[in-house]
Amino acid sequence: MATTESPAVVRQIDISEMVTLNRSFEVEIYSTTFFFFVYFLTRFLYSRLSKEYIKLAKNDKIEYNSRVVSNVNAIISTLGSSYVLFVEAHSWYQNPFQGNSFASYFFLKFIWGYFLYDTLLVCYYRNLFDYGTLFHHVLGLYLYNIGIVCGNCHFVLISYIFTEITTPFVNFRWILYQTNRKDGLLYMINGLCLALGFLIVRVIYIPLSIGYQLYDKYPLSFALPEFVWYGTYFGFVLINLLNMFWAFLIWRGLIRLAFSSNKQKSK
Repeated sequence: MATTESPAVVRQIDISEMVTLNRSFEVEIYSTTFFFFVYFLTRFLYSRLSKEYIKLAKNDKIEYNSRVVSNVNAIISTLGSSYVLFVEAHSWYQNPFQGNSFASYFFLKFIWGYFLYDTLLVCYYRNLFDYGTLFHHVLGLYLYNIGIVCGNCHFVLISYIFTEITTPFVNFRWILYQTNRKDGLLYMINGLCLALGFLIVRVIYIPLSIGYQLYDKYPLSFALPEFVWYGTYFGFVLINLLNMFWAFLIWRGLIRLAFSSNKQKSK
């Protein structure tokens, strides 16, 4: 006769697995090592297989490698965050401030490893360094670490990881520009996808999704530590304002590009 475990037993096993994962740094270490491996593999392969890559200046090659790694992270992070948000919605829907799961812990640790890799890369290569990027990365490391250590607001943090879905379009735009393909149709199509992605995901969907939960479950937020509460609500406002500003710049650039293309055709 087949036996089934009770929900209480399954829940106890899940908690045990999360505690074990949370006490280990294996995911962060493997994640950081993986991204450095992808970086050097990219440099090795492209220097032998891509004529366009070979023609780039040294600093542009460094950034090219970095953006390829960024795309790899974006794809994995988008798939992982989609699973947590849509397949495991039961783990956070009743309480977006306290709900978490093994998968949410795993992907917070995974993205933390990427941020550590990228921070080290930015500090090592002077052409990649700027204080805005460094501030963004250090803040990301801090916030994701709070989510890992305290177990709070995984829904909010994972939702912002989901916005990585737009990152490949940003990186591909840079690659097309650096390889002198900015006047082609592909550059225009990629720009349109980038603009729509920012508008739909970063300006409409994520703010509404997170905003509804923060408003609807507001009484539950008082159980959060004070610094987590302020970080969640003020961070929500600041990040969304920044995304709106970026979306404005992208749409303005796309419109200007479209008008300039029409003027050239009319001549």
